[in-house]
Amino acid sequence: MYKENKEQMEEMFLKGEEPWGQDWRASQFIRYDIYKRILRNLVFSKKRAPIKILDIGCSYGDFTVELWKMNKEGKTIGIDITEIGIYEARRRYPMIDFKVAALPEVEIEENDFDLITCLESIYYIPMDGRIAGLKRIKELLKDDGYFLISVPHARNHPLYFTKESFFEFITSEFELIHREYNYGGLYYFFEIPLFRTYWRAVGLARKEKWKKKLGPIHRLVKPMALFIAKWIRFILSLKYPAIILFYLGRKLFPARSITHSIALCKKK
Repeated sequence: MYKENKEQMEEMFLKGEEPWGQDWRASQFIRYDIYKRILRNLVFSKKRAPIKILDIGCSYGDFTVELWKMNKEGKTIGIDITEIGIYEARRRYPMIDFKVAALPEVEIEENDFDLITCLESIYYIPMDGRIAGLKRIKELLKDDGYFLISVPHARNHPLYFTKESFFEFITSEFELIHREYNYGGLYYFFEIPLFRTYWRAVGLARKEKWKKKLGPIHRLVKPMALFIAKWIRFILSLKYPAIILFYLGRKLFPARSITHSIALCKKK
C-alpha cells in the first residue's frame, strides 16, 4: 500500500461527504448504468448468481451495492484504502462485507472471485504499482472469472492513461473481450466548473479557516454559500439533461467526447 496515496485519499474523505459525488452526480449514474449493462449482458448471462464478487476502490459503496443487488444470494466484498470510506460504506450498506485494503497488495483472506471490478481506481497508484496490482487481480480471479475495469482520460494529466496505453496495459495480463467508451466530454464542459464551485461553496461554509478569516461576516456568508451549493447539487443531479448532452457529444464530437475507457476481460 502506498502511504502517500492513503494520506491523499483520507484528506479527500475529510471533506465530510463522498468527495467525487458518486451518490448524487448524474454523470456517475450514467457511468454506473454502462457498467451494469455490460455485466448483465456479458457476465451474468453466463455466470448465474450466486457468485463471488470483489469491488476494488469502493469508496462509500455506492456501486458495490449495485453489484450486491445483482448477486444477493452470493458473496460481495468491497475494499477501499481509507478507514473513513469503509466506515461510511458499512454504515450505509451493512449487508455488504467491506474491508480496508488496496492495490497493489489487496491483503484479504478471500480469493477465487468470479468477478472483480476496479472502477476509476488504478490510476491513483504509480505505474509499478499498477502492474503489480494487475497481477494481483489476476491471482485473485478464478480461471473462468471476469474483470471489469475503467479509467478516465484527460489531456496532459500526469496520472491518466491514454486510450492506447490503457488497452496495452490491460492486455499485458488479460484477454480483452469487450471495450467501450463513455462520452462525457460535452457534459463535463459544464459539469466540472460547477462541481468545483460546489466544493468551494461547501468549503467556504464549513472550513475553520474561513470562519477565522471572515469572523462575524461568516455568519452571513455561510447560508449563501450553502444555498449555492444546494442548487449546484440539484442541477448536477438531473439525469435527463446529462443523458442528452452525453448523447450529443457522442453523435457530434465522438473522438473529442471520450472521457473514459471501459474494459471487460478474462484471464489469458
